[in-house]
Amino acid sequence: MRPTLKRRPLLILATIIITIFLAVAVPSARKQTPASRQDKPNKEWLFSIPPTRSKVKDLQIINTRIVRNGTDTTGVAFEILNNSPRPVMAIRIACGDRAISQDGLLYEGNPIVIIEPFGTLSAEMTGELKEGASIVIKSATFQDKKEEGDSLSLDIMRRMRETKRAQRAAAREMRPAERGNSK
Repeated sequence: MRPTLKRRPLLILATIIITIFLAVAVPSARKQTPASRQDKPNKEWLFSIPPTRSKVKDLQIINTRIVRNGTDTTGVAFEILNNSPRPVMAIRIACGDRAISQDGLLYEGNPIVIIEPFGTLSAEMTGELKEGASIVIKSATFQDKKEEGDSLSLDIMRRMRETKRAQRAAAREMRPAERGNSK
């Protein structure tokens, strides 16, 4: 017999053993990884409305309710009531270390009022909810340029605004260059 013929049964046996190992090990490893559970937020803990509070004197959370209960997108809907005669231009709301925000000051030349005086803004949190954490109005900017709330949150809002303004300016600069290249 030639030497390659003697090795052929060993090669076939090794291939079979490796295939069996991979068929058993890979699926069991997938079951053990917690990453698959983190992909879909599990909101089984959300059976009651989280507590709410505000770090901004004239703003409060009202009409809090659980929405789409029993689905992958279970969340909490609520309204923010402006109890002042000053229009709100930007707001940041957090639940634990996650937050949502709306900023009407992104367009320097054309600011947008987010909440009219004594008016409300509807909001909803889904993926931003964190078990055991309160929903908190962290900061707000009013039309008179006065800011209230948590200083870190105000700083984050300002940085996000400046970043978005810079991105928008860069996009505007690119458009004329693209038009010039297409001719």
